[in-house]
Amino acid sequence: MNRFSTKTVPNIAISRCLLGEAVRYDGNSKFQPNLIKKLEAVFTLIPICPEVEIGLGVPRPPIHIIEMGAELRAVVIEDPDIDLTQPLQELASEKSLLDIDGFIVKARSPSCGLDSTPHLIEDGSTIYGAGIFSAAYKKANPLVPMVEAETLESPQELEKFIEEVITAASNC
Repeated sequence: MNRFSTKTVPNIAISRCLLGEAVRYDGNSKFQPNLIKKLEAVFTLIPICPEVEIGLGVPRPPIHIIEMGAELRAVVIEDPDIDLTQPLQELASEKSLLDIDGFIVKARSPSCGLDSTPHLIEDGSTIYGAGIFSAAYKKANPLVPMVEAETLESPQELEKFIEEVITAASNC
């Protein structure tokens, strides 16, 4: 049953690996069938994998985030001279992502994570924060609700996110 009184259904961008697409660096997915079923009943799902969108293949060498000077950079682990920061940041501002009412990302991803992504610091320690793509997207679109899929395992958090997206979509 459609929960909307208008013909417009909100668009949710969602990490492609969560939809069951084998796009992760290791050629696997992180399929979330129960979550997807619930979301499809309410939203139009727009798949995105920032690493694939910028031209990286599957499988691919893994990347991580390191602190370089005062900046965080997404680099290939095996070859830190391959810096993917700029393409990931540029993707976050593409016009194709402007009609998004909510965003669900994969936790701990160097491109997609929100608060769970490891950042390797120059002193050898690790802190946790956002992936490069997610940070840039959130900065450019601060009113779009974003959440890591793991958060939505809680029925209360899922309902809260749905309501936030509906509210955001109705304010556009």
